[in-house]
Amino acid sequence: MNWLQELKPIVGQWADRNFPANINSSIIRSITGQIEEVGELAHCILKREQNIRKAASNPKELIDDMKDAIGDITVYMLNTSYYLNLVAPDPEQLPTLYLNEVALAQNIFKLSEDESKSIYIILLLNACVAGYLINAKVPRSSVEIDQDFRDRAYSAMSGIVAFLSILCLREGFNYREIVEFTVNKVTKRNWIDHPTNADVMA
Repeated sequence: MNWLQELKPIVGQWADRNFPANINSSIIRSITGQIEEVGELAHCILKREQNIRKAASNPKELIDDMKDAIGDITVYMLNTSYYLNLVAPDPEQLPTLYLNEVALAQNIFKLSEDESKSIYIILLLNACVAGYLINAKVPRSSVEIDQDFRDRAYSAMSGIVAFLSILCLREGFNYREIVEFTVNKVTKRNWIDHPTNADVMA
């Protein structure tokens, strides 16, 4: 059973209530949110590699930040699939298809197992998110949201889910637990009534 697909309408309907907009604006916001959160995840991994800031002072908090970013990336991805009326990628089916790509990258870039565990997967995540913008061509009008757009967007989303699954596997995280926790937390927020800090009332 595709548990991400079950979470998709919960996230999408929450976004409808909190951030009402036309479909194009909603899609662009969701993609931009993924870009923001991949940056947050990359920040955590970079600081750990450098062993500075939270990596040096509070490693547990850094891990919590990584999990938070993983959950937020997925929530934004679910929102994108909701507005494009696409079935959410199945995390149980995808990772094995992408493990070969990670292994190939290890060989090409001569990365050790430890290095490829995090750094290269972040590069792949960036490539997938960029795929929305470069390959799918973010639409300016509803006319441009055609089947080609949906196909390319689904490919980008599949890569995101696969590489997050692989990252969680290699970090010893439970991807499903992270996402379900994040969805439960996020969908309690009411940004309409509390636009400065919805967490206060969540």
